Amino acid sequence: MRKFHGPLFVVLLVFFYSAESQTISGRVVDEQQTPLQLVNVSLPALHRGAVTDEDGRFILQDLRPGVYTVEFSLVSYKKEIRTITLSENIELAVVLSQSSIELPGVIVTATPQPTDALSSSQS
Repeated sequence: MRKFHGPLFVVLLVFFYSAESQTISGRVVDEQQTPLQLVNVSLPALHRGAVTDEDGRFILQDLRPGVYTVEFSLVSYKKEIRTITLSENIELAVVLSQSSIELPGVIVTATPQPTDALSSSQS
């Protein structure tokens, strides 16, 4: 009669699952090597993402091996797009460059309203 080794089966299942599960982690800084907080780090194909912490660090876990596009974006910085092949855990170092946003000019015009001293409001 065969004896079922339940705990051994569970350990092997966890081992094989973790062998398939990969991680993308890293740090995002600006051109002066200052950590950038609240950078959006996304994997558009999987609709998954993360946000950098106060040290500019992020982690995306439980990923299957494959080719992924990783996008890094933060307001007032140029978006960085990287294509990576994930076959083992990867740590990325990302530098974002500031970008200026040029808006169209605004023209303000005014016409003085004639008033007399008796009808204008006084504070």
